[in-house]
Amino acid sequence: MLIYHPAFDASHCTYRILKLFNILEENQYIDADRIKIIDFYIVFPKQIKFIKFPKEVRGKFIRKELENINDTYRPCKNKFLMAKKMSFIQEKVLQSLVINEYLDKSSSSNEYKKGNKFSQLALSLPILDAYITYNVEKLIFDFLLNYSLNGKDGLKDRTALMEFRYDK
Repeated sequence: MLIYHPAFDASHCTYRILKLFNILEENQYIDADRIKIIDFYIVFPKQIKFIKFPKEVRGKFIRKELENINDTYRPCKNKFLMAKKMSFIQEKVLQSLVINEYLDKSSSSNEYKKGNKFSQLALSLPILDAYITYNVEKLIFDFLLNYSLNGKDGLKDRTALMEFRYDK
């Protein structure tokens, strides 16, 4: 029996990461851990409702819209373990995109930005358009892209996808 899951498909992961970079500014760097967290929520949008949003963000979301996301074919029983399993493929995809010049990696840190060949791609569709409205998607991605990543009450802590206790 052949079982397919997009979380473990390198081609699908490449597409998701390129779609993510499509919504970023031209010279905006993004940390690899943040990319992995956002990619997880692109694969498992139903898990967005379990993020511990701060009060100022929580009030803006439409809970019913997040509740109506169907995850029948993509259930996630242990999100920490699933994110850890996906991490290897995400790392390899990021390396491949850097080698092929779609992304540039910062020499001093583990951050990425659009590369020389990125402008040749045509990726203008919304990322989660099949699940939620554009306005809610924009609020979610604004939070995921701009909220502090490390430490207590950082994005790693609020999503419970990665260890945060040993962050600098």
